[in-house]
Amino acid sequence: MDKKLKSKKTLLIVIVLGITLILAAAGGAYFFLSESPGVEYEPVDKQKETYNLFNSGLLAVKTGEKWGYIDTQGEFVIEPLYDEADSFSENGLAVVQVGEKRGYIDTRGEFVIEPQYASAYEFTADGLARVEVDEKWGLIDSAGNYVAEPKFDTMYNFSDGLAAVKVGEKYGFIDTNGKYVVKPKFDYAYRFFDGLALVNIGEKHGYINTAGKYVVKPKKLEREEGDLDPGVRDFCNGMAAMRIDGKWGFIDTKGKLAVEAKFDNIMDFQACGLAAVEIDGKWGFVDRQGNYVVEPAFDKMPWNGFSDFGLAEVRIGGKGGKWGYIDTNGEFVIEPQFRAAQRFSDSGLAWVCTDDKKWGCIDASGEFVIEPQSDFSPREEFDSSGLAWGMVEDEKGDKKSVYINRNGEIEMNRKVSLIGGFFDDGYDVVEVDGKYGIIDTNGEYIAEPQFDAIFSRRYFFEEKKED
Repeated sequence: MDKKLKSKKTLLIVIVLGITLILAAAGGAYFFLSESPGVEYEPVDKQKETYNLFNSGLLAVKTGEKWGYIDTQGEFVIEPLYDEADSFSENGLAVVQVGEKRGYIDTRGEFVIEPQYASAYEFTADGLARVEVDEKWGLIDSAGNYVAEPKFDTMYNFSDGLAAVKVGEKYGFIDTNGKYVVKPKFDYAYRFFDGLALVNIGEKHGYINTAGKYVVKPKKLEREEGDLDPGVRDFCNGMAAMRIDGKWGFIDTKGKLAVEAKFDNIMDFQACGLAAVEIDGKWGFVDRQGNYVVEPAFDKMPWNGFSDFGLAEVRIGGKGGKWGYIDTNGEFVIEPQFRAAQRFSDSGLAWVCTDDKKWGCIDASGEFVIEPQSDFSPREEFDSSGLAWGMVEDEKGDKKSVYINRNGEIEMNRKVSLIGGFFDDGYDVVEVDGKYGIIDTNGEYIAEPQFDAIFSRRYFFEEKKED
């Protein structure tokens, strides 16, 4: 719930749950392949997450120097009494701070766990929360009972039922009962993905399974001085990218080289079973056996590959080349003809830019739903309310944020959200003269701009105060 990063009249995503893969420059990885039964995995699309503004029907807002909670009618349900306030978790508890200590309240504002922690995180789906006491981290349940006493120097979120912990200078893993599954022995340990976690000892990196056994034994990978890319990535959809002798390939969850390391660059496997690969400056797609499904023929493509509609925007030709859309067989469904092209959204629409620098919106057949126009440039795709956020330029050349509807009508007077689209529950935050309010999908206020700050999970709204 630490909300330290702030920006003037803007939005910052300041909370990141869990650990992302960021490796230090020291050491890389080359792998000895070991015998292992591997692990099962469920196809996932890492792009899909749900973000509601209100959680458990309540939203943390700040008035003056204190935080409280409003409901979806904009009324205070819990009066501003707290020095800090977090979003409510799925179990109906939220972290709040009184003075220097943090505890947990329920949706009535009653303390379920009295303020007693130096730091505290929201409860996860496992029903557990990380708390800090006397510079040591422990684990509590929703009644405030210790599942793991505060004895760890660092503790990270659970994934696949295990959490990385640090004791002294070494990392290990505990289960949801607070028991060691892997005693601290690594110099660093990362989250589990697809049942495997990246770990390192000195300058060597490898992968372990949830029993703590090496699936991929580590060995140092020599690399050129100044090269910060560690040459290993997290597992995604049962495959992990790795680099051998300067070329990229994929290993499977048994630690075997499934796709030969011969590519100059690669992207993660998608749930559809394809991965984008680059060789000699051209991009294509391979399957899980390393066979080309789409031959390398494209000069550029999106980092997140195919959309849910099975289409990917690709460019033929270098700078100044044309964009079109291919299907998962590599066939052009929409021929290269655009100056620029955006990804197809869940609405089945995509923004494209014509040679005369006009933006329009097409459907999956390539037909214009919104004819190209010069006075609008999109910034986001259409959301669930049927609106897309973008910019227009006035007579003075100043840019103004506006919405456009699916009829191509620009709504100049509609209140514009700070994130360029509505949250999944149909609400959003607007700012007027340094105060924040809440609107619904009709653009109507459910709470007039009156709050000094708003916090909802990863989103923190506050105007930076000049020194």
